[in-house]
Amino acid sequence: MTRAEISSLLDALPVVSSHCHHAGADHHAGLTLNGLLGSSYAGWMAQPPAETHEARAAFVDRLATNTYFTWLSHAVDELYGRGPIEPGSWDAIDAAIGEAHTDPEHHYRLLGEHCRYRFAVQDCYWDRGHDHGRPDLFRPTYRIDSWVSCFAPGVIDHDGNDLWADLGLEAGSLVDYLDLLDDHIAAAKARGAVALKSALAYERPVSFDRPLAAPAQRAFKARPDAVSSDDVLAFGDVVFHHCCRAAQREGLPFQIHLGLGQISGSRPMLFEPVIRAYPGVTFDLFHAGYPWTGESAGLLHNYPNVVADLCWLPLISTTAAVRALHEYLDVAGSSERILWGDDTWTGEEAYGALVAWRHVVATVLTERLEWGLLRESHLEPLAEKLMWRNGAAVFGG
Repeated sequence: MTRAEISSLLDALPVVSSHCHHAGADHHAGLTLNGLLGSSYAGWMAQPPAETHEARAAFVDRLATNTYFTWLSHAVDELYGRGPIEPGSWDAIDAAIGEAHTDPEHHYRLLGEHCRYRFAVQDCYWDRGHDHGRPDLFRPTYRIDSWVSCFAPGVIDHDGNDLWADLGLEAGSLVDYLDLLDDHIAAAKARGAVALKSALAYERPVSFDRPLAAPAQRAFKARPDAVSSDDVLAFGDVVFHHCCRAAQREGLPFQIHLGLGQISGSRPMLFEPVIRAYPGVTFDLFHAGYPWTGESAGLLHNYPNVVADLCWLPLISTTAAVRALHEYLDVAGSSERILWGDDTWTGEEAYGALVAWRHVVATVLTERLEWGLLRESHLEPLAEKLMWRNGAAVFGG
């Protein structure tokens, strides 16, 4: 089978995305090219430019080799037919995006028709467990960050959420608090949540190794200026381990952000003791732990309760995603334990992320055929696993 034939096969397959932050209708209404760039990962690298040819040219020149920008540019070219993002095509792309989004269903059609999603696991960190009222497209995950971080009323997490105010919590003791957490997780599952999610690597180390009751009790409902950082970490560790037990009890996979974030404390091996402590929990390790993709490979090799998730990675670094997928196929006890998700806020960038993933999968399958690491009779079943079957199996459907 040729590379072109493999690409055609991938283009025709349905897709399951393990992770997205798809924004609602208010965000997509009136979307412009600058607005699209500003809500994309390219916007992390450089501010969208002023409306001059010179500013646009400098922006494009700066990001010309960056894969966040490259795949978004491919996406708008394929979706709107006005060419890649360049100063000369800027206004035409901008007009096409604005016109398309006058239809409030357009951003959903990008996912359902262009991306061919069977479903995406939606992380509404601004509204835990929400699916935009579109269960045909989204299955929610329940983010637990604020439960781990907000040890007292008025404390906010890294996304600006005030757990106590948002949920109207009344908990007189830490035991009460943990009981309420159990209730909210069970309720989220009853509403359709298919996983728990932690993005705590953005605010603290992922080594949850001090689940000690006494310091956690000291932190609970303490004044932020009167509690030690060690006690706050212990509180978080106690709550996080409680979430692991809830995931096991409820039969929910636990999605864990690893890599990047607060990069000094986010490497995958720091999380290994938790994986070892809860063999009954499926830990969905995000972003291949980039830049420590090899550490994720080691965890995938040694622990059958680990799933390696390349969500976001083809956008971060396409070449790293190719290396990681090769390595995970080498070492996984089963190719069913590899996932992908778009990890984006807009339909356009989701499509770009998918185009990047198809490129990665086509490259890896082609090379493995050439190298004798894959028999052609196994290629189509493997392609189906990587594009949708694995995600459907992990998240139920």
